[in-house]
Amino acid sequence: ILNGKGLCSGPSGVVSTVRFACPKGYIEVIGSVVDDEHVSFKTPNFEKYGALEVEVRIKLGSRSFSNAAVPFKYFSVTDCAKTVAFGPGVLKGIVANKSTVFVVQAKDKSSIDRVCGMDKFDVIIQKLSSADLSNEDKKNCDTCLASIKDISDGTYTIEY
Repeated sequence: ILNGKGLCSGPSGVVSTVRFACPKGYIEVIGSVVDDEHVSFKTPNFEKYGALEVEVRIKLGSRSFSNAAVPFKYFSVTDCAKTVAFGPGVLKGIVANKSTVFVVQAKDKSSIDRVCGMDKFDVIIQKLSSADLSNEDKKNCDTCLASIKDISDGTYTIEY
């Protein structure tokens, strides 16, 4: 939802166009005027331009786009193959029956650290008695619950 003033000042039923622009290009989406101060729309996929800050402008009907722009930040998409984990909880030889922790640093497809949270991770902690276990045997190993804390900067602490 985009907030503004006087959005219903034109003829009723006017279609709004919302433009997300950066130096590399722009994408426009259709919005609907909710009331005099709000326009609702779906944020477009901006992956082809990458993670960056864009300007958002609105156009009502056949009028020109607004002079005022609102900044909007696109974040890169997490790539699990590039994401890393580190800390005492991923090392061999930790003390049994004592809680430990490790950190997950989310990274994008270019191995650049993500700078915001809100990723979804599934973490399974398995107790392995031997490094030579077959894949089938690994499925039968003991597991424990882990708590995940989103630090909101692209890192997550996992405690188990």
